[in-house]
Amino acid sequence: MPFPTTESLAGLSAVHHWLSRRLPLGQSLSSVRLFIALGVAASTGVPLSRKALEAQRVLERGKPGADLIAAFRQAGLLALSTVGPKADQALLVPTPQLLELVAEFDRFHDGRWVSRERYRSRLHCQGLDADMSALVVRLFDEFLDCDYLHGYGSGCVRMSNLLAEAARLKGHEARVSPCWALLTDVGRGASFELGRAAPQRSPGQIDAHVVCIVDEKVLLDFGMGVARRMFSGRVPWAVALPFEADGDTETLAVTRVAGPLDIEWFREGYGDSVFGELSAVERELPVMIEPYRARLFGSPH
Repeated sequence: MPFPTTESLAGLSAVHHWLSRRLPLGQSLSSVRLFIALGVAASTGVPLSRKALEAQRVLERGKPGADLIAAFRQAGLLALSTVGPKADQALLVPTPQLLELVAEFDRFHDGRWVSRERYRSRLHCQGLDADMSALVVRLFDEFLDCDYLHGYGSGCVRMSNLLAEAARLKGHEARVSPCWALLTDVGRGASFELGRAAPQRSPGQIDAHVVCIVDEKVLLDFGMGVARRMFSGRVPWAVALPFEADGDTETLAVTRVAGPLDIEWFREGYGDSVFGELSAVERELPVMIEPYRARLFGSPH
């Protein structure tokens, strides 16, 4: 069996150091196990009983387990809710302070192991001010963490609805907008029409493309997976551009990405089938957005 690399051992040491400095009795494995169990309970909303934790060997029985619970209570990380006359019948309730600590660990984890820069090279963000650029990068990172970019990257209707809801949760105005996009390979002259109205479509295909408009200033398109297949992956995973709000213009936005590849989003020329799909996805949105809400707020709403 290969021995762990120096880098992996350094990572393990960093986690141990982080936990031991922040958890009550943090040098013990029992303290780490209880922290994990409380974090999971907070995110799932499932009640956590001392009796169940002892049965799962998360907590030691008797005085060691009682001392650990007392230490977590004193640190403000859990509260007890009595459901029976015996001590082992108590429910362990995560506190807001524990949720803050879980969020802090999440940031520590992402900063150490997730190579943000490597993924962010797939984001094309151009022409935005500093605040909107920061919002776009944050949405990109969060959608990557929630697996939306891989799960919905070829589904523009679902992706754009998720983006609009995520932006609204951050206090912005946001809506989805049907359109169609023209991608042109500048060197070869080849082009691809994404979502333009056509008399014949494949089963399940809609004759439109859908983007997200934030604050009537920014066009977000995180759903061009179909076009990436046509251009050997040269199409970005996500695009953020100034939105041309003037209804008299033919395009919503225009850009050139590496390749070079020109992309234009058009206001008119898509079909009507998209509206039925938009209505259907709107009904699915509360379930689809739940992983994002859980990540944003620390527990499902």
